[in-house]
Amino acid sequence: MLQKLDSEGLVKHVKYRGTTLTKEGLSIAKAIIDRHETLTRFLELFDIDEATIYRDVEGMAHHVSRPTLEAIRSVTNHLAEHPDTLATIKESKIG
Repeated sequence: MLQKLDSEGLVKHVKYRGTTLTKEGLSIAKAIIDRHETLTRFLELFDIDEATIYRDVEGMAHHVSRPTLEAIRSVTNHLAEHPDTLATIKESKIG
C-alpha cells in the first residue's frame, strides 16, 4: 500500500527509513479529518452516543459529497449558534 501511495505522489516512502506525506497527501489527509470532524460535530448536537457516531461517521464520510458536507457544516454552525433552534428540533424529532 505504501508503494502504491508513493507511486501516486501522496507519500514519500523510503524502505527502512520511514514514510512522510507529500503536500498533496497532507491536503487529502486534512480533508478527511475535516469530513470526520464536521459529521461528528453535527451528530453530537443531537446527543447521539459516541459508538453510534463513530460507526455512522465512518460510513457517511466515504459517501458524502462536498456540497452536502458544506450544507451539513452550515446547519451545524447555525444550530451551535442558536441553541433555541436546536432545542426545538430535538423536541420534535421522532424516536
